[in-house]
Amino acid sequence: MAGSMRLVAQPDTWELRVFVGRDSLGKVKHRYVRFRGTKRQAERELARLVSEQEAKPAPIVETELKWNSTTTINDAIIAWRDNGWADLSPSTTRRYESLWKVQIKDSIGRRRISSLSSYDVEKYLRGLKDKGLAEATVRQVRSVLGRACRLARKWSGGALPNPIADSELPSWSIESHTPVRAPSLDEVQRLLVGAQSLDPRISCILRIIVATGMRRGEA
Repeated sequence: MAGSMRLVAQPDTWELRVFVGRDSLGKVKHRYVRFRGTKRQAERELARLVSEQEAKPAPIVETELKWNSTTTINDAIIAWRDNGWADLSPSTTRRYESLWKVQIKDSIGRRRISSLSSYDVEKYLRGLKDKGLAEATVRQVRSVLGRACRLARKWSGGALPNPIADSELPSWSIESHTPVRAPSLDEVQRLLVGAQSLDPRISCILRIIVATGMRRGEA
């Protein structure tokens, strides 16, 4: 029975990992424990945990999830979380967890995978854009959905579709803006007067810019 440890934070915070068995799909399962102490103390604690686990029969973790027409996006993400996220870095799992809980769980996550079309997915993604989410965030949401649905298709033996595969992201092309105009003479004069009352040095700089016509980068 194997165990391993790694330093995850200073000072002396360790992640101890102990093999506990395999699930019904043959996936290796581990128990993770955070421990504070020196490296020698962490090694002793790991040895104790391994010895404790060795006294137990290696369990096979069964799942009650049925991969059929009732399987939702949330079901697929939870299954992926329980059977795959342990292989990812802590920062990646935290990011996925946040995206799921904030953007997916209470919206498209409730939908049955078999009922979704690429149109539904694109409408949902465009809704995220309309709420003001950045392109990178929407792209990551689609990536999480796509991975979950690919796994659902695999684990269902091809019975479930992957509606994310044919979907496209909204466009973030540059929108048209009101063109920048040159200030009027009256506006320039008021600007100089205001600068003079604020700081004579600023006023002097502005007068040089006006007199020479230098560009912003040169100024």
